[in-house]
Amino acid sequence: MQPIETSCIVTKKKKTTTAMYEASAAGALGVCRFLWEHGAASTIRTKSTLGWAPLFAACWNGHLDVVKWLFDMGAEEDIRVKTECGCEWTPMFVACCHGDLALAKWLFKVGATEDIRTKDTDGWCPMFVACSNGHLDVIKWLFAVGAADDIYTGCTAGVTPMSISCTNGGLEVATWLVLQGVGTNHEDPGALRACFPPSDDVLAITRSELRASIQNLVDEHATFTALLLPAVRFAPRRETPFPAECVVVNPRARKK
Repeated sequence: MQPIETSCIVTKKKKTTTAMYEASAAGALGVCRFLWEHGAASTIRTKSTLGWAPLFAACWNGHLDVVKWLFDMGAEEDIRVKTECGCEWTPMFVACCHGDLALAKWLFKVGATEDIRTKDTDGWCPMFVACSNGHLDVIKWLFAVGAADDIYTGCTAGVTPMSISCTNGGLEVATWLVLQGVGTNHEDPGALRACFPPSDDVLAITRSELRASIQNLVDEHATFTALLLPAVRFAPRRETPFPAECVVVNPRARKK
């Protein structure tokens, strides 16, 4: 029987990786352990040609058990390493983008505390990507653990969490942001307008929908004043900051 070459190089979809990387990306913990036991220990931090480490690939695909195992086996530094392609995201960005609250909390617990406010090359932060994808549970968690100011922070293009939420149809998120005070400067009736930079794409949430939702809040919380959402236009959602050939779809996201 020939010996198993566990550190072999794999070329797939124009990217070059290792067997350990492919197993991590697929969530195959048993295979990862087998590879480790048969000579592939040195490859647990080996990046693909696109700059993804096995731990990042496991985070992208929502495999928390594999992420924890890689961390324990010596890849602990990779919880804060930015990708070398796309927009320089960290694992925390991935967790918040995909709405993986369990992963985000675990990363925060083991040392990625500063990454909750780290910005990428476009000025996006974890709060922004969570708002973009409508993950209110992640948004509330980020707000509670130190990223509260980011609900007001726009990216380098001037897009804000409020505008990205409305553009992507996130009425629940937009309403929650209003409840936190976004665009509710009572001395400035046009405060909400400042949340929306001009562009060519139609807003997904209509004025009447957001107005009605805010009015419900006003009915329940007398201290709030109803604001009319101006007829604004704004840039579309960016699906992913990475080249298409290196993206493996999060299976949980696919079900939504």
